[in-house]
Amino acid sequence: MDSALNQKHKEYSVKILSIKQLLNAYNYHNVLSKGYTFTQDINSNIIKAPQTLKPGDKIITIFAENYKVYSTVDKVTTSKEKIKL
Repeated sequence: MDSALNQKHKEYSVKILSIKQLLNAYNYHNVLSKGYTFTQDINSNIIKAPQTLKPGDKIITIFAENYKVYSTVDKVTTSKEKIKL
């Protein structure tokens, strides 16, 4: 009985470790540490499509270590348009 219980404990420990590693892989802090960012509107909604933005909208870009850049949209273009700064 003890042997069977120990075996089950080992199996569950391996499963828990596997789930923990998977959760860490999808943790957005780890993604941000690779150089990615995400952008929110002023109501903390994630911007998923640039078509939802218009000139004058306030946005917040989130970087690793919770650095935030507050910006105002000047123009929304397609990838076909040349960018003029």
